[in-house]
Amino acid sequence: MKKLKFSAVYLEIILILFFVSSCNQHKEGKEMAEHVERDSTTINREYTLEASMLGYFAPDGTRNPTLKANKGDRVRITIINMENMTHDVSMEKLGVKSNTLNEVGESTSITFWAESDDTYFCTIPGHRAAGMVGDFKIVEGNFSSSVIAGIVPFKNGKPINVGFERGNLSDWQAQGDAFKNPLFTRNDSIHKLNTKIGFDGDYFLSSGGIGILKKREY
Repeated sequence: MKKLKFSAVYLEIILILFFVSSCNQHKEGKEMAEHVERDSTTINREYTLEASMLGYFAPDGTRNPTLKANKGDRVRITIINMENMTHDVSMEKLGVKSNTLNEVGESTSITFWAESDDTYFCTIPGHRAAGMVGDFKIVEGNFSSSVIAGIVPFKNGKPINVGFERGNLSDWQAQGDAFKNPLFTRNDSIHKLNTKIGFDGDYFLSSGGIGILKKREY
């Protein structure tokens, strides 16, 4: 009877040790997995925005774009100051805030783990109310999508001058005094050197008058 009782106690001790060992291994494995997953040296999503009182602008010209990430992504948001005013960027729920920019061309960034939907905004008094605010969304799966180029319309076998990339107003008719000197190049002196103004191509149309520009009828 004593021998049987001793064997039962010995078996119970072995089972306890095995259980404790299994728990420790599971904990260590979980910690290692979390350490690998939370590698802060890898940036999964990176966004660069131009900051002005009008808002935050993406490279394609979108104002206050909705920034997206998968849950657990390491995200970096960089802002570039486009004017001689103070700007910054902050995440409302996370409480992460960048340094403050003061001069044109300065940049700063924030880096954080994507855990939930949030709001990014400028903390300078009055700037959020003026429009410097956008949404940050957690999404599932791969949300990257390719940009589908538009189809340029043709007339009489030739492409219509839709984007003014011929450097003139052919296919268009200016009326009134609105477009006496309408075309500007990307590097025109009216913009500061290296300033990004959010458009593609080499030309854009500008009007300083009150006339209208209408498509020439064929």
